[in-house]
Amino acid sequence: MTTDLRRWMTAVSTLTALTTLTEAAGPVKLYHITNKPNFKLNPNHAPEDNAISIQDRSGHKGIYLTPDVEPWVNGHGYIRPFVAEIYADPSALDHDTVGRWGGEIFIPADQFDKLKVHRVVPLDAIAREQYGVHGWIEGSHGHEFDTGNEITARGLDRPFRDYQYDRDTRNMSREEVKQIKQRFNVGYKARLKNR
Repeated sequence: MTTDLRRWMTAVSTLTALTTLTEAAGPVKLYHITNKPNFKLNPNHAPEDNAISIQDRSGHKGIYLTPDVEPWVNGHGYIRPFVAEIYADPSALDHDTVGRWGGEIFIPADQFDKLKVHRVVPLDAIAREQYGVHGWIEGSHGHEFDTGNEITARGLDRPFRDYQYDRDTRNMSREEVKQIKQRFNVGYKARLKNR
């Protein structure tokens, strides 16, 4: 499959998912990957636009979000130690935010009052919750992000079926966050080496 076709398919699936989500009555769950364990929305931040898009948003204040972290990690190589889970009022998605090649959704800073950071968790916790398997980074070096224990599950095992990570890095001690970052760095290096 060509890169352009993969990007087009990601954009179509993202648009389909968002259409379904915005028709729901409640908030839309979106994600943002970050280096910050104490992530907060920053209305003064103007992120770089890394996606192929008709309208370049570089220099515009706001945030890029996604309904699915996996394409950012595996498709684009956007890898950070933490993920902010953000709930968005569906009306925040009515501002020319969807249909981008990378599946990103740009929310302008003037819409931040319609967003709420629900929690911030380690990247691999999202993989466990969504797929029931060890995460992208911990799987690269063979040790769990939260315990440091060696991973023994192999193949199609789903050791985290119905898993829900019950911590928020914003409420962790510095030492706990430091351990998560250290394990992330080891796993990230192993991931790069194995590519």
